[in-house]
Amino acid sequence: MNTQKIGVKQFRQIALKELSADNNFLAGWVPNSIIDHAVDPLIGKLRPWTKAGREYHNFYRNFYCTLAWTKLWKICKFDQTSWNLDDEVIRNVSNKFNFLIEYALDNIDENLFDDERNVDPKDWLENYNPELISRYTAMDHLFQNITNNPIKNVLDFGSGIGRQAFQWFKPEDGTEGVNLFSVDAIESLYVLQNKIYSLLYPKHLREYFYDQETF
Repeated sequence: MNTQKIGVKQFRQIALKELSADNNFLAGWVPNSIIDHAVDPLIGKLRPWTKAGREYHNFYRNFYCTLAWTKLWKICKFDQTSWNLDDEVIRNVSNKFNFLIEYALDNIDENLFDDERNVDPKDWLENYNPELISRYTAMDHLFQNITNNPIKNVLDFGSGIGRQAFQWFKPEDGTEGVNLFSVDAIESLYVLQNKIYSLLYPKHLREYFYDQETF
């Protein structure tokens, strides 16, 4: 079953049916004082856990915001390790990020400027090196395979930018790979993941919102 990208309106219509009064703030577009006033308006307003950050605007904006929000300064702490990382995983993940960066740069939102970092997202993306985040993902791969048991199903709960799929799913090599279940409640991240997966794996994505009964 091939699927098309899900729209924000469609996401909200279905999410409203599934969110209760206790958790409807998770979607981000429902007014909530914690999300609305979590940070100063000019500092961190694009982060996915703020109201503005939880709303999906377009691929360029939300891809940049999610990638920039990933804490590379924390990831750097893992940079000097003696672990034998899989170079093929690093290369595969880097290629996926480079492809998505190029796609984002082909669809620039001229109205977006990052006030928190005081940078132009276009310049930031053009100079972004995915090597570090790819090595970080390869560390995940190393420990997820530490038992050497075959893995058939993977649950990525709170998928963020969806990088786990980059290491697990490689349809280009002709193998079955794994069944990866990507779960997220935040509008901006859910719709972003849907777009990323539809770009990278158009023939393999099964979208919950289109086929709820199967899920």
